[in-house]
Amino acid sequence: MSIFSSQFCVAIFATPELLGFNMISLLLTEKNHLKVWNLRFDRKLYLANFVIKFYLRKYKKNEKQRKNKEELAKILTKGRAKFPNNKNLEIHELNSTLDNSDIQASIDKFATAFKNDPTNASIAFNLGVLYDKIQNIEKTKEFYGKAIELKPDYGDAYYNLGVMYFNAGVAKNKEMNSIDDAKDKDGKIYDRLKSERDALFKQALPNLEKAHEIDPKNPDYKQNLKKVYASMNMLDKAKALGE
Repeated sequence: MSIFSSQFCVAIFATPELLGFNMISLLLTEKNHLKVWNLRFDRKLYLANFVIKFYLRKYKKNEKQRKNKEELAKILTKGRAKFPNNKNLEIHELNSTLDNSDIQASIDKFATAFKNDPTNASIAFNLGVLYDKIQNIEKTKEFYGKAIELKPDYGDAYYNLGVMYFNAGVAKNKEMNSIDDAKDKDGKIYDRLKSERDALFKQALPNLEKAHEIDPKNPDYKQNLKKVYASMNMLDKAKALGE
């Protein structure tokens, strides 16, 4: 059951820069359905950041509710048309594309945004995420690297970079285990793959160590660092991290 006992509308008032414009309403029902629509247009579209944040957070993982992103996209499009220079709306629009099936279209939008705002570490980071999805390792490294240059304490950028190298090393390990001994009688293929795997683990290590250094309480940072230590037979360091 919803935290609200009956259906009702809530008018959300604007952020300071949008005060004085029209409004968007939320309809929250006991079934937790969300609909966003325009009450009316007089002069300019009122677009509240809180509404968008609430919408994305509450319904991101619910497939049925994700369909309502189409409504959100329409509102974002109208808002961007009314306020083309509004940074908050631009960020919301960009973030709404991260889960798109057309990854290249998302990359193009983020690339344009980064060209217009080359000191924005978050945009660089998200470009790294998108390139990682299509397994473009060089571009992934480039944009995680840019994010770190712009924000040296960007723990998630170090972490993602480390995980990328670690996962590549794990893939090499699977190749090693699937080698046909009859085709590798002298063990040269195995040795080559092992060398490549170990090099990837070595590249993962400093990035995951840095992420853990930045935020030692982050459980994901710690657990993945432990995996790398264990994979590199650095058992004492893995044990020192605790559970």
